[in-house]
This record gives sequence, structure tokens and C-alpha cells, in this order.
Amino acid sequence: MDARLSPLSLTYYGFCLQNLNYTVSLQFAEIMFTDDKTYDSFGRRIFDVYIQGKLVLKDFNIEDEAGGVGKEIIRRFTAVVTNGTLDIRFYWAGKGTTGIPVRGVYGPLISAISVDPDFIPASENGNSLSAGTVVGIVAAVAFVIFLVLGILWWKG
Repeated sequence: MDARLSPLSLTYYGFCLQNLNYTVSLQFAEIMFTDDKTYDSFGRRIFDVYIQGKLVLKDFNIEDEAGGVGKEIIRRFTAVVTNGTLDIRFYWAGKGTTGIPVRGVYGPLISAISVDPDFIPASENGNSLSAGTVVGIVAAVAFVIFLVLGILWWKG
């Protein structure tokens, strides 16, 4: 029902990622054209998809790949993050229509992007502080604060 659209290109960045492998899921659905054999059904959207600078989909046509208008299609790719940043780009391929059914925007269109790690993140594999450690730290800090306040009150 909703999507991001651009006349020429769309770029998405994921920052502060660990330098490991991720599964990138791209969800597409052609929502601007119709499938009713009228003039509104003549539009064609063709674009290329790059992940980390590598061409992963060439001359991608959502309507053809999904088997019709308004149908969801999800493509999954493995991306290797090497500098802490994930780069996903969608470029109009210079093909398809630009004025049918109406003059408008026929560049890349994406409905959703999901990035999932192909590993167990550090905070989930047992390297975090236990509840007992947190309680101990909080109690020690509270004791030090009361000790300092007590000394200041005693001195005067």
C-alpha cells in the first residue's frame, strides 16, 4: 500500500553495523499501475539494484517478477559488511516508460527493506552483564553517594 519512489535513484545506508554477513530482504509490489488491460496498465518500471556496489538485480521489472500488479515479491541477498556501513542503491535503468499512462515518475520503487544478521549479535550471546552484576554496581554507587553525603553532613 505504501512505497518509496524516485525518478532516478534511491540510496539506503545502514550505519554502525558489525563487519560480518547480513541477509538483506527487499520487498517490492507494483502499486502505481493497474492490471485491467486499460491505458493505465501500459506503464513499465525497469531498474537495477546494487548492494555494497555489486549489481544484484539487472533490468528488474516488479510487475513481471511478481506475476502482476499489486502482488508482493521478496528478494533476499547476502551482504558482506566490511567498513561498518551497508549500502543499498536502486537506479533507473533508462528503460521502461516515462510518459505512459501519464507523465510522471517511473524510476525505482521499493516497499520495504529488512536487514537481518547472519550471526548472533554480541548482546544476545552471553557477553552482557548479568542481573546480579547490575544490582551490585547500583548498590555500590548508592553506598558511595550516601557515604559522601554523610561525610559532608558530619563535617558541617
